[in-house]
Amino acid sequence: MEHTPRKKRPGTIAIFKTYFSYVTQYPFSLALIIAGALLLQVANLVAPLYLRQLFNILVENHPTTESVHALITVLFIVVSMWFLDWVAKRMQGFSNTYLQTKIMMILQTEAFGYLLGHSNNFFISNFAGSLTHKVKQYSRSFEIITDSILFQFLPTFLFVTGAVIILFLHNHVLGFALGIWAVCFIMFQLFVSRLRQPLRIEVAKAETLVTATLADTISNHATTALFSATKYEENLFKVVIEEWRKKTVRLWEADEYIWMSIGLFIIAIQTIMMFGAVYFWQKGQLTPGDFVLIQSYLLTTFGQLVGINRELRRFYSALAEAGEMLEILELPHEVQDIPQATKIKVTKGAIEFKHLFFYFNVERTILKDFSLTIEGGQKVALVGTSGAGKSTITKLLLRLFDVKNGTITIDGTNIKEVTQDSLRDVISFVPQEPVLFHRTLMENIRYGRFEATDEEVMAAAKKA
Repeated sequence: MEHTPRKKRPGTIAIFKTYFSYVTQYPFSLALIIAGALLLQVANLVAPLYLRQLFNILVENHPTTESVHALITVLFIVVSMWFLDWVAKRMQGFSNTYLQTKIMMILQTEAFGYLLGHSNNFFISNFAGSLTHKVKQYSRSFEIITDSILFQFLPTFLFVTGAVIILFLHNHVLGFALGIWAVCFIMFQLFVSRLRQPLRIEVAKAETLVTATLADTISNHATTALFSATKYEENLFKVVIEEWRKKTVRLWEADEYIWMSIGLFIIAIQTIMMFGAVYFWQKGQLTPGDFVLIQSYLLTTFGQLVGINRELRRFYSALAEAGEMLEILELPHEVQDIPQATKIKVTKGAIEFKHLFFYFNVERTILKDFSLTIEGGQKVALVGTSGAGKSTITKLLLRLFDVKNGTITIDGTNIKEVTQDSLRDVISFVPQEPVLFHRTLMENIRYGRFEATDEEVMAAAKKA
């Protein structure tokens, strides 16, 4: 088989650009999601501030009318922040539901449409199951990447930035320490995640091969049964799934080492912040409520930053899987209509093959300087040994492949100058093996003429 040089798989920037071009088509939904993220972090940052004030009131005052009134006021503000948190989440949730489902539908539709435009040679060279998997993962990867950015990375950045600023205003040393730690922590996660990316790509390939092997064997069940090849297929699948397991183990073991490092990071900052708080409390620079504020911010920061590590695994895996489909979308169609292609007009139906050259492998030419003229209405039988090129001639006429040299004309019109759909519409083709879609008989019979009525389909079925 002749192969064109394989392009490098699309990188992270190419994937971001592709997905971002779809997201920007829905600016209102995107704006609501971002606004929800801002309001959510405002609520998460403000509530601990007033809880700090509440504890200070409890510690520094006896139960009096004034202190109780102050507590109720603080509690009312805290509850308001909780309600704001609820509103922000609902705003994000409903907006995201519309945004993602719409774009996921478009991604699958456009990917499917472009996939169908590839040549017969492309589909012969690829597993149907792997192509199905890639189309589904293309939209699924968009969902994961979008969720990661809008619901994990952006909120974490907003909260940590806010927490560092607020703590810095209360105590420069503690705020600065948390800020430096957060930057180091994030840089560490990004660094190790990039190191893990080659492992993720290998796992993505292995998962695609597993799906492809399953689909290939299931779709050829009759052949498997007739050749008593059940055990062979089982052993083949064991080899494929074992390869997936080995690659997945390497990836997950890398994750475990990273979790070990993250745990040490968290222990270190907790120790520094708590001992520092005690030191400044002794000097009268911190109140008991400040301990509540610091611990609240620390716990939320840990939760969000640790969540980033979990999310980065899904995020980079999604990038690897999205790259598989984007690679296909960037692959030019082997058989294409020329820009000025018109619909074919058949008058007599005369077909002429002029000096055709065609091969799949340059070392073995199938057709060499082949010429044949078929008059309109003439019946011609092509006879020859298996592999002589009989089916290939028919497929070249249908433009399932393009000739390497030479021309094919119908009533003097070069078939490369007309649209592929109009060409195939005027040719009746009965394949060697009947192929049925997993749909109703009515839909299968109507496939030859979609506008046919039920009565016409029934009449055709009776004639058959």
